[in-house]
Amino acid sequence: AHKAAAATTGGGGGALRFEELVFRDGSRYDGHTKDGKAENVGSLWYAAGGCYEGEFHDHKPHGAGCHTFDDGSKVCGRWRAGQLHGCGVAEIKEGGKLLEMHGQWLQ
Repeated sequence: AHKAAAATTGGGGGALRFEELVFRDGSRYDGHTKDGKAENVGSLWYAAGGCYEGEFHDHKPHGAGCHTFDDGSKVCGRWRAGQLHGCGVAEIKEGGKLLEMHGQWLQ
């Protein structure tokens, strides 16, 4: 990852920092990091399109957050180690219609 900007938000080794990280594949992360990995709260824009905004742990979506796809479809809920897990809402655009689903996702 290329670090474009950094500001420390805590003291000592392993402290949370606010950084903009740009990755070789074109993906970009803005938010808190710890030891060079996404941690706490931030936004990750994927090179292939779409983004995840919410909580992170060890550089993976973990906690509350929303993944928005290029077509405007969105999945919001609880995440665990990068996977939906727990209560959530999915708004899926299909054939000009918006389908909304509420439910529990299990890893």
